[in-house]
Amino acid sequence: MIKFNPQLKLTLHKEFSSYLSNQPICPINIEISPCGICNADCAWCFYRKKQTGTILQAEVLIRFINDAKELGTKAITWTGGGEPTLHPDFKNIIKNINIAQGLITNGLAIPSYDPSVFSWIRVSKTDAEWNKDSLKILRSCNKVGLCINYIGNEEELKRSLDLVYALNLDYLQVRPALNIDGELTEISAPEISDPKLEMTMYKFSEAKKLREYTSCEGYHFVPFLWEDGNLDTCAYKRSIKGYNIGNIYSTPFKELLKLFPKEVPADKTCQVCCKNHEINSLICNAKKIENKDFV
Repeated sequence: MIKFNPQLKLTLHKEFSSYLSNQPICPINIEISPCGICNADCAWCFYRKKQTGTILQAEVLIRFINDAKELGTKAITWTGGGEPTLHPDFKNIIKNINIAQGLITNGLAIPSYDPSVFSWIRVSKTDAEWNKDSLKILRSCNKVGLCINYIGNEEELKRSLDLVYALNLDYLQVRPALNIDGELTEISAPEISDPKLEMTMYKFSEAKKLREYTSCEGYHFVPFLWEDGNLDTCAYKRSIKGYNIGNIYSTPFKELLKLFPKEVPADKTCQVCCKNHEINSLICNAKKIENKDFV
């Protein structure tokens, strides 16, 4: 099964062809950072020095998600900003929304929530050791994997892979620890092979190259909601004019959909190999196709 291929996943949705035909669409997925709090201090984290301590109000968040589902959004991904499970109402929020949910967590805190609610859980390696007790509880989710931001730490990779087998987890994802602010990342994937090893090769290759497009449009499919209620085009241009769509405290999601810009600049300071990079590449290449009916 293919877990990490945004381009292939996007082609399976009718929204992609609708978008290329200039028809209005609703985001397929929305990434949500419910709180600006974290219990780790990872040197490679994009948000380490920008955590706000802010908590997104549960009732506002639930209303936003339910509205998005009604308008056509298929899933949400809990992520951060901060550690999403540290939101004080997290266990109640995830029970009071009727939509597919995925969770990106560091798994350091023992879960007080029900992991079986999620379609998948990905546990990211932090500056601390894996919390095995927490991972055992998270195993009640149907799909649970570990993720390492690779900086040449092969011994850590091997120990983590051993843990995947010991706890009967589904995979270990290995991706490069990316530089920020548009700086390319020159790191090669480790030469290790294993059935449970998911080497995210496109990130290792794309992180070394300048992007071929100058405009970002991927947020039409996956925008980012911050803990202060701001809906942005991505998780890397926070509080920058032109990249903010609006705020859910003051504007219903139905109205926010009308405020999505057609495109925003993808400039030299944009995060290399960002979340929406593969989507942007697909859109860029699709627009270049000639004689599209001759397959």
